[in-house]
Amino acid sequence: DISDVELSDLKQQVKDQDEKIFEAIRASNFYSECAKGFRPDLAIGTVGMWIEDKWGFGAFQCQALPIREFEGSLGPDGTPDTRFVTKWVKAGDLAAHIPSVELPADIKRKVEKTPATKVLLRRGFWRCWEEAKKGVVWHYVVMIDKKLISATKIEGDGSCPMIVARFNPMPEWFWGEGPAMQALEDIRHHDELCAAKIDNCDLSLRPPVTFPD
Repeated sequence: DISDVELSDLKQQVKDQDEKIFEAIRASNFYSECAKGFRPDLAIGTVGMWIEDKWGFGAFQCQALPIREFEGSLGPDGTPDTRFVTKWVKAGDLAAHIPSVELPADIKRKVEKTPATKVLLRRGFWRCWEEAKKGVVWHYVVMIDKKLISATKIEGDGSCPMIVARFNPMPEWFWGEGPAMQALEDIRHHDELCAAKIDNCDLSLRPPVTFPD
């Protein structure tokens, strides 16, 4: 219910924004990280990627997340909601992983004295459904080992940097079901047939030999 002039103006704005979005994608490492994340995780069914302007320079960095490093659950709207990524990192590398988080004094001492020591870094998000009327709001927490060092909120559509994509999503399950999972039965049959062919070829090339004793 808008005029043709307003519609034309909106179309031009959308076109301009599309160009900016794809310029930002091309300027980032999105495509190379997609290739790393899709193989083999997309075939299994679920892909995770961290996308953020980590250093505040206006350049987005993408990092594929292996399935073994993240966990999640569905929200009340049936879409991926709670999501955590967990990984072992060197204490000396914490500043590179979480540059915007102020480390407590005991963690700083560990970084200074034993930078090669491995620590368990956990970062997680879940929707603030109690504030859903205001818009999209996420809880964001950061833990090192068993200690909570940061708990904040981030707001806005697309504000959560941890993106989860699913192949063949199901209404009651966080994880997708990719083509590799669906083909497991056929793969098993193929393995059995290949093994039988090899055994048969081996028997033909090296047949049993008998002689009277």
